[in-house]
Amino acid sequence: MKAIVSVSVATLHSKPDYESSVETQALMGYPVEVLQYGERWHRVRTIDGYEAYINSTNIAMPAEQWNEATKYIVTDFYTRLFSTPHSDSLPVCDLVAGNILSAHSSFSPSATHIPIVLPDGRQGYAPSTSIVKMSDWLNHCEPTAFNFLFTAQQFMGIPYSWGGASTKSVDCSGLLYMSALLNGVILPRNASAQANVGAQLNLSADKLKAGDFLFFGNENIPHVGIYLGNDEYLHSQGRVHVSSLNPERSDYVSHNHLLCATRPYDDQNILIAPTLCEALCLKSIGNKE
Repeated sequence: MKAIVSVSVATLHSKPDYESSVETQALMGYPVEVLQYGERWHRVRTIDGYEAYINSTNIAMPAEQWNEATKYIVTDFYTRLFSTPHSDSLPVCDLVAGNILSAHSSFSPSATHIPIVLPDGRQGYAPSTSIVKMSDWLNHCEPTAFNFLFTAQQFMGIPYSWGGASTKSVDCSGLLYMSALLNGVILPRNASAQANVGAQLNLSADKLKAGDFLFFGNENIPHVGIYLGNDEYLHSQGRVHVSSLNPERSDYVSHNHLLCATRPYDDQNILIAPTLCEALCLKSIGNKE
């Protein structure tokens, strides 16, 4: 059975308790398949295939009003849903980039705040400058190497957290995952699976290009980054920042051993990944557009 994440960022755990390890995160408005119901925790499968436990308060069976309404996506990294159409009113909840919302009534095109209903039925007003109609956003998404890199660089300084996959915090593979998601496509969630996307490069023969994926480790792949050019790469390790592949530079990270690299783009320089629309199965969550 499908349920919908009803908080801005839901953290999924390996066991049905908060003390267990974090597996990943899921964003508001995204469907999860409920595999096993519990009193306080449900085992679910996310759109990227992860199976883990989510607290029952973080998902909802969406109300008909949410299902039937026009969908919007949050494009600002951070914003809030307000209790009245004024940004100085009390918040209903926080929102982050990639959250999917439903408009619950008509509004003027010049409205500064759009009336929103959340998957669990809560209502409020989102700043009109922070959200875009989902259908329009999907139609304008161009997951090129340039756009992917530009999005990834907007995460500069955001803290690392294990399992993080939102604009609040990201782990190394979460940085790539979120940079793709905010361009309308879905990458695999972990680094070892991301290494299978696109063409494998010969590190001794192929010249790296901006946007190539770099994988670090010995036999396994515990870390991933994005090549920027000039021997520099962007990655989340402590925080999202730039390091160098050149051992002569002060920002070289000695324990990051470059194991392999891939070029995850097609001949038109588009990221090779399923579209967000396909992954979300939008029709199954009631989007009529």
